[in-house]
Amino acid sequence: MSHGEFFNGRTYSLEGKLTTRFHEDSRSFSTMNYFYNQGCNLNKEKNKIIERSTYYSSMAPDFPTTFRKIIDNQNLKIGKLNWIVIMG
Repeated sequence: MSHGEFFNGRTYSLEGKLTTRFHEDSRSFSTMNYFYNQGCNLNKEKNKIIERSTYYSSMAPDFPTTFRKIIDNQNLKIGKLNWIVIMG
């Protein structure tokens, strides 16, 4: 994963955890505001939108705290196997 992907994933994972832990719903509010501006009926869809606000963090509850950057053509040994990184 790239540096950007790591930090995006980390941010979304932590955001959902903090929202749940501190009952802070600014993410849900922002998400509902977005859908409202797109013409969504909030009375009908409110629960689905709130669930969506913390969806990523529920799927990736233990996102790694660090990572090691790998580069194209780098050799990696995992167990008994050797792998060559191919960036695409």
